[in-house]
Amino acid sequence: MNRMGLGESVKPAVDVLFIEKSFGLSGSTMSLCTLLGHLDAEAYRPHVVVSRREQREYLLRHVGTLKEVALITEARSLKSSSVVEHLVRLVQWRAPRAERVLMWLIAVGDFLVGTIPYAVRLYSWARRRRVVLVHQNNGFDAGALIAARLLGAPMVGFQRGDEWNSFLVRSLAGFVDCYVANSDATRANLLSLHIPQGRVRVVYPPIDFSRFDCDMRRRLRRRDFGIPESSRCFGIVGILVEWKGHGVFLRAARRVFERMPQARAFVVGDTPTEQARYRVELEELARELGITDRVRFIGFREDMPEVLQLLDVVVHASVRAEPFGRVIVEAMAMKKPVVASMAGGPVEIVESGCNGFLVPPGDHDGLADRILELLSDPERARQMGEEAYRRACDRFSVASHMEQIYEVYAALLAPGGRVDAIPSGRAVAREVRRR
Repeated sequence: MNRMGLGESVKPAVDVLFIEKSFGLSGSTMSLCTLLGHLDAEAYRPHVVVSRREQREYLLRHVGTLKEVALITEARSLKSSSVVEHLVRLVQWRAPRAERVLMWLIAVGDFLVGTIPYAVRLYSWARRRRVVLVHQNNGFDAGALIAARLLGAPMVGFQRGDEWNSFLVRSLAGFVDCYVANSDATRANLLSLHIPQGRVRVVYPPIDFSRFDCDMRRRLRRRDFGIPESSRCFGIVGILVEWKGHGVFLRAARRVFERMPQARAFVVGDTPTEQARYRVELEELARELGITDRVRFIGFREDMPEVLQLLDVVVHASVRAEPFGRVIVEAMAMKKPVVASMAGGPVEIVESGCNGFLVPPGDHDGLADRILELLSDPERARQMGEEAYRRACDRFSVASHMEQIYEVYAALLAPGGRVDAIPSGRAVAREVRRR
């Protein structure tokens, strides 16, 4: 049905550049995948640029409407050069007072040989596609900002964690037209950089609850992983990087096994390519703790709902403040109780004792106690899971996320481009198409 009145013409969809520039295949890519999969094709035409091949392959597999995903990368930082690393060590030893000057020169070099050429490539690619709005999916990025200014297009920065408090960031971050923070904790970090309050909006990442209906899917079995079906299982899910607290999880797991020898643990996720050694270190830690036979490292999985279905308790163990905690909400979507670190985004998601438990970051004993409490009381775990599901449906739906994103886009595309007085999103999106 034509939504326009008689005599009205509808202009083509607005061309939007989406940039995914993160260090691996993680929650930011998953959130972008959900957004692109539900984007109003009548209002917005997506053009997608990523920084890693695995991101490109993932988006093309999971977003059927995408015909093209470009791979545009920035040159490696000079800091990663072995020659520069040797020079920095030499300066630290011989002339420590000169270290700050050297690091400043390296930062300038990175900007000249990395950021500027990257921005020019982005600009050239986007200009051919007549992009009029830039959506940087990972917060502030100088290259994306330069490209947006060359295009004359407003820029949205979807901030998914604390921003570097560097001279470059403090100097340029204020030129981003609007930040979308993934939690109140992330918003507070942006405000600490003196970003005007009116340019920061909190929009929780979207969770497609239809993906988590395992009654409609093939179920995994514990025996597929060499585990008896009667075993109680718990697991940690997420990209393998040190601050996610996998070491804390493994130490908590040893305490759980002391009380429940038949329990089994899962570590779900893998490392970014350049940090592959970290998985080896975790496997070595499991051997040192004497729990190798009871822990399954199963790598990255695209069948996440089925994997979560295997677990009686889902664990989040980050040792520093988590910007949001997507896996926590995914577990809630599967009606699973969660034990999470009490810092950052999880505090906004979990009400301890009601729809999960919160424990201090790094407290492996407290983590083990809460896991044991839930594993030993299946009825309480079930009740917590049910409550978690109800709350997640109310707060993290795709429909709510898309409505708020449309509001931001429409406000930036309207005359004046103000985001501090945003009207209803879908109505304005239709007005944008009329113009």
